[in-house]
Amino acid sequence: MHVNSSVQISTADNVLTFAPNEVSKKEEKAAWAQAGTARANTANLIKGVTEGWEKKLTLIGVGYRAQAKGKVLNLTLGFSHPVDERQRPPSIGRTFQSRNYADGSNNDAGNTEPPNRLKCA
Repeated sequence: MHVNSSVQISTADNVLTFAPNEVSKKEEKAAWAQAGTARANTANLIKGVTEGWEKKLTLIGVGYRAQAKGKVLNLTLGFSHPVDERQRPPSIGRTFQSRNYADGSNNDAGNTEPPNRLKCA
């Protein structure tokens, strides 16, 4: 991950701290914004590695639906033909609660221990 040169990252007691480097008064606000962005991006990376991700899809509209046919996800989205998703990594699971609700998740997250806290100092 690329971090802006105006951001300083330090680690102490399993806590990552993001702060702006010494900058002029004029550039201070932008440096704090870059530090906050770096902290948020790092938190998202850590969450993705340790917990995985989940995306819930609700299809709203007349005739919109999703069905699983074996390993193929068939979506009817109002086109003249159904949309089939054929290629899917085996680590991505799918569940269907109804014809209009699909849930995808990656349960293949690693067991990396995240830092206890991330903060902007």
